Amino acid sequence: MSKKWKIALGFLAAVLVFCLWYTRPRGFEELVGDGEIKNYSMLASPPMTVENGKPYQETWQMDSYEGRENTAAELKKILTSCKYRASLQSFLPPAAFNGIPGDGNILITLSVVLNDDSNFIGYYKGRTATIDGLIIQADDPEISEKLLVFAQAYGWQAH
Repeated sequence: MSKKWKIALGFLAAVLVFCLWYTRPRGFEELVGDGEIKNYSMLASPPMTVENGKPYQETWQMDSYEGRENTAAELKKILTSCKYRASLQSFLPPAAFNGIPGDGNILITLSVVLNDDSNFIGYYKGRTATIDGLIIQADDPEISEKLLVFAQAYGWQAH
């Protein structure tokens, strides 16, 4: 085997090891930090329906203000209930995909400030999430549904 082939195979092995390391399962804390949720705001949109022949989009909104401070622990429990895998698609420019990536018809927009004043913005669509530009896949295929139920239980319907 020539020196060029050995170098090429070594490079390919390094790329493979990097890809396996990058896409390993991680806890939510590894992605955003392990601080407690100080403040948050969420919009949850279930699938569009048709009522009286017209399309209707229901949207639920909630935040951690005005007596809802205790819901932050419940939100963190949902977010940390599963592992996440980073997608290699994160290395592509955002223009490479149309809109928010992911399969599913429930869209969750989440803005969170942790107690160490770090923050993140996340978009969930199906089991795919985009957190500060990092595209991840949740091991739980129903993560968006759980966040929607949470918003419907503690939030209000936006107009």
